[in-house]
Amino acid sequence: MAALDQLAGGEWFEIRERLHRPEQLFEFFSSGDRPAARVAALTEACSAAASGLDAAIEGGIFEFRRAELGAILSELAEAEYSSEVFSRLGVMEARAAALILATACQRALLTQDLPFLDDSDDGTEQSSAETVAAEQDLNQIIADVKEIIQTDPAVKMNAAIKNILLQLQKYREESATYRKLKEQATSYRLEMYSRTFAATFNQIFDSIRKNYAMFLEEQEEARRRGRPSVVQGLDTRSWTRLLTEHLEEVSWARSTLVFALREHTGVREPLVRLSRRRDDLLKRITAEEEVAADVAGGEAAAHRLSRLIARDTATRLRRWASQVASS
Repeated sequence: MAALDQLAGGEWFEIRERLHRPEQLFEFFSSGDRPAARVAALTEACSAAASGLDAAIEGGIFEFRRAELGAILSELAEAEYSSEVFSRLGVMEARAAALILATACQRALLTQDLPFLDDSDDGTEQSSAETVAAEQDLNQIIADVKEIIQTDPAVKMNAAIKNILLQLQKYREESATYRKLKEQATSYRLEMYSRTFAATFNQIFDSIRKNYAMFLEEQEEARRRGRPSVVQGLDTRSWTRLLTEHLEEVSWARSTLVFALREHTGVREPLVRLSRRRDDLLKRITAEEEVAADVAGGEAAAHRLSRLIARDTATRLRRWASQVASS
């Protein structure tokens, strides 16, 4: 189908251009003219993917990708016999986008375009940035942000800092409204206003803390870029070549779902055709595992690296999803 080919080609071009910076790929999937419902579905899918990556203790990133791709394509097979699956295409497209993001993170970590966030095997503790943001007094956070901006005005273009400034502006506006309402409110309405605005203020404060934690983590990541990577010294070119090919295949699968969402009619055939490629696409992940073992110096080393990649990717997906939810 010419229309599908054109859509898939254009989408893959946009994705391929951002493979070195997966955070820009997330922005591509979550911004622009995309409906709010699709962005919400993506953030939910990324959060779910992060949990799936954390749970992939045995096989790491390979275990997650195999399970997620298999589940999406198995569900699509229903299209051959039933129309019920068409009501779930939006969720499936979001899951496919999250899968692309996870695979893109894997590739960028292997090419050292991204630094590893944590080289240890124990990923159960809360990150230091989250701990600092959770424990620090809110007034101190605001003072720190003001000092950071004063030292480097260009930091106002940072997404997390921009969100903090927006939340502060929102707080000032809501506070002014609350003060005006209090002046004329009866005791009953005053109690109602107090509850409503208290909830609003708590949301604002939570958002400020989350964005401050994101900013601190970004700064720590920038410092990590100067440290030796766990893949330093490994020739990962054969591995990343397979990853790029697999990414194009998964990108095509997602484009098929996007096409079906747009067209509504005449889409059963491409969906069924895609579902029938399930075994072939899963075999490619198995072939990739074999290459990974050669690159890493054995299956045990490849599995350890795969688990590190999974945990690292989970952190990034969770952070990006939280950043959109907080904005």
